[in-house]
Amino acid sequence: MSGKTLSRIDLGVNILADLSPEIHINGIVRAAYAFLSHARVAFRHMDKEMFRNIYGTYRGGR
Repeated sequence: MSGKTLSRIDLGVNILADLSPEIHINGIVRAAYAFLSHARVAFRHMDKEMFRNIYGTYRGGR
């Protein structure tokens, strides 16, 4: 390395030295895919009662 800063996080946004948003977008996409994979595993093992509880929570308990 040449001792120069390659990236920096400011206000939760990753900024590269060339000001491209690539690293920031990659982090967002990585987090979204992780959430989707966890949700897929959870829904695969869900029975009717579990679905009713989760659906009621997100629907507002109506």
